[in-house]
Amino acid sequence: MATTQIKDGYQGGSDNQWKIGATGAGLVEVTNPSGSAGWSNFGQSTPKQVMVSDTSTQLLAANPSRAYASISNNSSQTIYIQYGIDAVWQTGFRISPGAVWIVNSMELFTGEINAITSTGSINIDVIEGVT
Repeated sequence: MATTQIKDGYQGGSDNQWKIGATGAGLVEVTNPSGSAGWSNFGQSTPKQVMVSDTSTQLLAANPSRAYASISNNSSQTIYIQYGIDAVWQTGFRISPGAVWIVNSMELFTGEINAITSTGSINIDVIEGVT
């Protein structure tokens, strides 16, 4: 199983990290700091790359069928995301380089998700799972 360490958001010390990994078609394993795993099951997932610039860019359109989404910042620049409104630099949720942002049933948001970076353009990996 491929696993990506989540560097932003809910985390503690080096032995206390949130992790996510794809385990097969339509299944995502999320391991929390206590070591227990939770499963999200959805019918179909769609991966894509979105070029984000220094103006607000839509990562995901509103989708009432959304069951899961991940936003992976594999660039060398920080991005900020906003739920339902245009993204503004240094406002909203910060996703550091190498970090992953998860939208799941614990805090499901089915509206539009937008992002912004400070300068230039970078590619952001996005996966959306629907029911």
